[in-house]
This record gives sequence, C-alpha cells and structure tokens, in this order.
Amino acid sequence: MKVIFLIMLMILASMKSCDDEKGHDAENGYHAENEMDADRWVNNIPALLTYNENKITISEGLAGTVIFIEGNCMPMISPEGTPIDACRRYPVRRMVHIHQYTHRSQAEQANGGFYARIHTERVSSVETDETGFFQVALPPGQYSVFIEEEGGLYANLWDGQGGIHPVNIQKGEVYVTRLEISYAATF
Repeated sequence: MKVIFLIMLMILASMKSCDDEKGHDAENGYHAENEMDADRWVNNIPALLTYNENKITISEGLAGTVIFIEGNCMPMISPEGTPIDACRRYPVRRMVHIHQYTHRSQAEQANGGFYARIHTERVSSVETDETGFFQVALPPGQYSVFIEEEGGLYANLWDGQGGIHPVNIQKGEVYVTRLEISYAATF
C-alpha cells in the first residue's frame, strides 16, 4: 500500500511539474505546450481571430493574422450523409512585407499568387508570432501586403484597379486583416 501511495505521489508531482512548464492563459482558459497549442487553432479560425485582435497594442497601422490553408476545401458528404472536412486552416509563422500600393504592372508575377519581384518601395516588414499574429504602426495611406514564402512573395487578393492585396490605413485607425496562404488548397 505504501508503495502504491509513493508511486501515485510521484505521478502527481510529475504532472504538476508538467503543468508548470506549460503555458496557461487564464483569461482564455486553456493550457498549451508553449504559448500556442497548434491543434487548438486548426479549423478554429473565428476564435483565433478574436484571440489575436485582443493582442493589438498600436493605435494606427496594420494588424492581422496569417493563416495557411491546405487540403480539399470543396464541400463533401460521406456515404452516411455527414459533412467531411478535409480542409485544414491554421496559423503560421511568416514574414509579412508591406509595400507602397502596388499595381500588378509594378510586380513580376511568377505563378499562382507568387511574385518574383516587386517594383515599389518596401515600407516595413514584420514576422508573425506562433498564432500568425502581426502588427505594424504605419502612417495613413494605401499599401500592398505580401507574405514571404519559399516560392517568392505571395499575395492572392486584388482590387478592381489591379492593386495587389491593398490595405487602406486611415488616420487614428488600425486596419485588421486576415492573410490567407491558399496555394496548397483545392477549392
């Protein structure tokens, strides 16, 4: 009996030390292996966006979340009639580059949403954290946003005038965006 008690005591002590090593977010009520338990955010994008919006500390500029999308994102139904979700959406660490507003004629497109060269001035660069969050103080103006990937700079949104992933920063406001890397997904 004494041996069982000692074993249980050792197990409890080791569990306590594991809890001490894990991150704890009392405000959002979760434990994680580090600041972010990756599985927590897979296909849980609305909660991720809310979590990241609460991190914003700037009063003027750009903030957002970078999300990687992969897999078959077409709606599917199993033979039993239940929805199948083979699409994975999750935050990633990436370098985000902000350029002066860039028209497609001012960039050399490689393939898909990749660009080999951008011929406008880069205004700022920022690395996302483990939840894909980034923020950068910027003066009011129009900018284009690119994500650094192995194949080059990536952007998959355009405005009606041919501007590449445009954002418009207003005086005294933070423009909040969601940057989606979708070249590995099927829609």
